Amino acid sequence: MDEENTPNRSGGWQIKKEIELSQIITILVVAVSISLYIGRIEQRVAILETQMEAKKESDAMMRSALDKINEKLDRLIEKGQK
Repeated sequence: MDEENTPNRSGGWQIKKEIELSQIITILVVAVSISLYIGRIEQRVAILETQMEAKKESDAMMRSALDKINEKLDRLIEKGQK
């Protein structure tokens, strides 16, 4: 008898040398899905990096403005104590 037609008596796994069209299509769909998902993640990371840089610049400008206000308040306090 052919080995392919004999039942597997051990009840374990069988490995066949054939690949069905549906398996190839499934693998391609999964590969494309993973590629698209990774692409979206990269886009989100790029957007977040841009936002972080803008936030750092905004924080630096805010800190500079607060330092100027602090200096002006110090001068006003000194004038008020004289």
